[in-house]
Amino acid sequence: MLKIQNLSKRFNIGTVNERIALNDLNLTVREGEFITIIGSNGAGKSTLMNCISGVERADSGRIYLDTMDITRLPEHRRSRYIGRVFQDPMKGTAFDMTIEQNLAIAACKNKSRGFQKGITKKDREEFRQRLSLLGMGLEDRMTQKVKLLSGGQRQALTLFMAVLSGPKLLLLDEHTAALDPGTAKKVLDLTDRFADSNSMCTLMITHNMSDALAHGSRTILMDSGRIIMDLKGRDRDNMTVEMLVEQFDIANDRMLLK
Repeated sequence: MLKIQNLSKRFNIGTVNERIALNDLNLTVREGEFITIIGSNGAGKSTLMNCISGVERADSGRIYLDTMDITRLPEHRRSRYIGRVFQDPMKGTAFDMTIEQNLAIAACKNKSRGFQKGITKKDREEFRQRLSLLGMGLEDRMTQKVKLLSGGQRQALTLFMAVLSGPKLLLLDEHTAALDPGTAKKVLDLTDRFADSNSMCTLMITHNMSDALAHGSRTILMDSGRIIMDLKGRDRDNMTVEMLVEQFDIANDRMLLK
């Protein structure tokens, strides 16, 4: 579903602040695969997602999504195939619009533009039914503005909106980091449910080692713009948080020495 070949990205080229964010990175993700990504700050995790989504343009390399070469596609065209949720619950929604208006925008993302009716009774019934699956009572608040929701409710809504149009790829950039532990667990449970019920592939950045091993079926560790560890199958099943932290510390020490 997703294939990344020799992807490289530098910032501040030609200055004393020049930094390698991605260093000839290669990654292949199968359809339906859910990968968790860990690594220290500056390892290149968010830059990887920015290059995949089109926020940043890579200096070299190719990105293929379901046989399509999206390397040079602008961000707005990639968004038809890619859903993304950020760390900040304030991102991903129009805060001064109602819940149902936000859902209508997300549902129409892949549809042709033109004059059409507003939110229909059928739309409302469908939104209400789907929102009830979140278990947060949002189906009874569809006419309320999103800015009135709590951080956890808003992040759950953002996640729901990201998968509503059936993307091929879901990018999660520390989407539970700003939430309290209880709310974060609810959002992660929803993440698992959405990932399991769709044929899309999912990439999730996290700094929580337990979450990295408890969710998805594959974990990669990034350092200095490269993938230095790729855990799956029995190797991942046998990995403990303590062993993972040890590997993580080695990566951090190497970065400090550099």
